Amino acid sequence: MAKVTKTIEVTRGSGNVFADLGFENPEEELAKAILVLEIARALAERRTTQARLAEMIGTDQPSISRLLRGRTGGYTIDRLARILTRLGKDVEITVRPTRTKGSAGRVFVSGKAARDAGIGDARLVAKGAVKEPKARYSVKAKRAGWKK
Repeated sequence: MAKVTKTIEVTRGSGNVFADLGFENPEEELAKAILVLEIARALAERRTTQARLAEMIGTDQPSISRLLRGRTGGYTIDRLARILTRLGKDVEITVRPTRTKGSAGRVFVSGKAARDAGIGDARLVAKGAVKEPKARYSVKAKRAGWKK
């Protein structure tokens, strides 16, 4: 069969998958995702079961399972931080002036699990902050068997 070249339009992401998917509070969702990654890492390091963690924080194992699968509804950043402290992790909150006087402040959440996953830092930026424009790229993909 003849090879057909098809142009596929690709949009560069913003760096926050939750923003790209249209979530209501994408910065908060990314911060929660990073904290959940850290909880999963702490469970593995301690060889603690979901059932044991549920006992430690006063919930049930299915709730922990949902949390570890990314269902963070009902969990605040504060609650996730408290779970991490129960798992023997320090959670540090630092307040400092912004880099640019008068600019919106940001909240950074980072950790080893997030860096290992290539997520980087979550930045909670105040509403109205300027966002980076999305770049568009065209990629040519060659696939055998595509018909015109």
